[in-house]
Amino acid sequence: MKNLTLPSDFPITVEDVFEVARNRTRIHLDKTHPVASFVKECNRQYKKLRFEQTIYGDTTGFGAQVKNIVLPSQDKEKNRNLILNLRIGSGPPLKKEHVRAAMFVRTVMLLRGCSGVRLEIPECITELINSDKEPRTPTYGSIGDSGDLVQSSYYGFEVLKRIELEGREGLALVNGTQFMTGIASLALEDFGYIFQFVCKLFAALIQCLEGTSDAFDGELHSLKLHEGQNVMAEFFRNEFAGNKMTREISKLEILPPEILATMAPLQDYYSIRCLAHALSPIYSSFHNAARTIHDELNSVSDNPVIINGKVKHGGHFDGCEIAEAMERLKEAIRRLGYIARAYKRRATDTKLNYGLLPSYLIANQNGLNNGLQGLSLSFDSLYAAFLKTSLSDTVFAQNDCENDNQDIVSLGMHAALSASTTISQLTTFAAMLAIITRQAVALRKIESKLSPATKVTYEKLADIIPFIAKDRSLHGDLRKLEKLFFNHAF
Repeated sequence: MKNLTLPSDFPITVEDVFEVARNRTRIHLDKTHPVASFVKECNRQYKKLRFEQTIYGDTTGFGAQVKNIVLPSQDKEKNRNLILNLRIGSGPPLKKEHVRAAMFVRTVMLLRGCSGVRLEIPECITELINSDKEPRTPTYGSIGDSGDLVQSSYYGFEVLKRIELEGREGLALVNGTQFMTGIASLALEDFGYIFQFVCKLFAALIQCLEGTSDAFDGELHSLKLHEGQNVMAEFFRNEFAGNKMTREISKLEILPPEILATMAPLQDYYSIRCLAHALSPIYSSFHNAARTIHDELNSVSDNPVIINGKVKHGGHFDGCEIAEAMERLKEAIRRLGYIARAYKRRATDTKLNYGLLPSYLIANQNGLNNGLQGLSLSFDSLYAAFLKTSLSDTVFAQNDCENDNQDIVSLGMHAALSASTTISQLTTFAAMLAIITRQAVALRKIESKLSPATKVTYEKLADIIPFIAKDRSLHGDLRKLEKLFFNHAF
């Protein structure tokens, strides 16, 4: 089994979160690393400072109770009460991988050496992760400011059962963006994988539909300066290279009008002709979200913090950056699902594909078989739920939380959770579009005319999904593809 060593000399990545959370990679805590010594020194400094000045969350009450003074000698009871008081989440349990991701993100943050905790605290969380003892944690409780307090108290409770907390260790366990950032990391990693695969399916279906390759011409796209548009146009030029199915307008426009009248129009539908343009903001949103999540993963998310032997108070538990990144990512996911539905319709409706493919891709037109009619209905039903889930979460932020102490909040956890749900729904759309693509290529008998890149994709699909010669339940086929995509194993 693979291991990931902490502390690390390199920035933590979303790939690291994915490995620990989903692939259950074990964490090796290197106590000889200089950073481990730094954590110990920060704790030593903090133990001295807490007797010399008033420090929020240690010698004061929490949140709106900040005016209440707490004696340093009462820290063990105070820490215990904090964890127990917050442990009142609601709703269904989070996925285990979401909890593992959060615990890993918090471990990384505590190893920054700015929270004043003992090294035993991140070590304990690491042991919980490595022994697969992530606690059952309810979905709701975080409003995205002062950290993901409620959900974090559940793994905090597991630490509390093993270690008697002191100083500000209770607050340090919960006071950050670890849940929203961990979930956001997984959503981003999943979307990057699905985005590329769905684009490969678009390329295959464009070949099936005899789309025009001119729409992706490099010289044409150089007139538009958007990076994403040019990257996507180049992607499709590479996917089409060597195929014998796409049309070229330069060869069509010299044909006699009477021949042109019997063919598909000179210009394709927008879903082909404007595909690079439509995918451009998706590309940009993905990369912008990636930068934000990377920065948050490698930031200190806590309050107060210890810097150069001084205690500094602020609001580094705020989740607005993650919330905004997830709102942008959700819109990118929605756009990709919207385009995927256009391709589903084009491939399964003979009126829209100029008779190149039969409606519902029915192989045997004897009236007894229904082809992909059920799949199409299921797609549209999920699409309605998908649109609802992709709506903004941050517009529901409130101004009067926690006795008005938290008068602006991010709802970053809500945004991350709905982004996770929408990417799960998009994964199902990708699986359905993969079945459509497999059937469409087989019905047209064009495997030998596909580009080499598309042929590789098609052959993998054909190995997994049998041709639908007559009606059968596609439930198992769909679940098989979803599982492969979930594990990034296609």
